[in-house]
Amino acid sequence: MIHNSSRDYTKYLHYAGALIFLGCSQFLVAMIVASSLYPDYSISRNYISDLGATCRGGLCIVFQPSSLIFNVSSILLGVFMIAGSLYIRRGIRDRLFYRLLLITGIGAIGVGLFPENYGILHTISAFIAFTFGALASIAS
Repeated sequence: MIHNSSRDYTKYLHYAGALIFLGCSQFLVAMIVASSLYPDYSISRNYISDLGATCRGGLCIVFQPSSLIFNVSSILLGVFMIAGSLYIRRGIRDRLFYRLLLITGIGAIGVGLFPENYGILHTISAFIAFTFGALASIAS
């Protein structure tokens, strides 16, 4: 029987940390770029999701390239979160924490695939991303 040393598990946690850091960093930079390209975007008056598509009173407006940048970045964030969660599963085998991160990643991908103009699909995806992200933070 081959026994994995604790060093092997630490390696997985380093990979997880790097992936999650890269995912969050690229999302932050992309959000700043997208908001700078969005006409009159205001962090106090607009939702973050407005960067993907803005829907008010039945009217939806998509500003490019803000929308493309934000939506692709959200998908990438989700992919990095899912990959990081799988390394966490291998590193510490904490089922609750890795599952919460995994679901957060799925929600982030949903936000990118279903901008505000997709209605309830966007709302569900954003709810999943924000709720499970907060729970993962608490579980960590």
